Amino acid sequence: MKKCGDSETLEEEALNRVVMETIHRITRNDGDFVGAFRHNVIRVIGSHGKEQESDEYGDKMKAKQQEMVALIAENAKTDSYTTRRNLMNAIGALQRK
Repeated sequence: MKKCGDSETLEEEALNRVVMETIHRITRNDGDFVGAFRHNVIRVIGSHGKEQESDEYGDKMKAKQQEMVALIAENAKTDSYTTRRNLMNAIGALQRK
């Protein structure tokens, strides 16, 4: 390991090896991960350079984001975090699909 000021850094070769091993472990025998990854890549690539019709995922995300904005305004008045936490969990669940 090299020292950079007060923080430790990893050698690039070691970091690359760990990243590749981790990717291999995640994708090994996991058809669900590969299928979801493929679907997301196709959606992202397909959306570049053109307006894409709104899909169910996009509609749900937009609605949740609007709820979040409204909730932030409400929380500024009431200081309630439970509903926001639940909404953030719902957004996270949608993003993991």
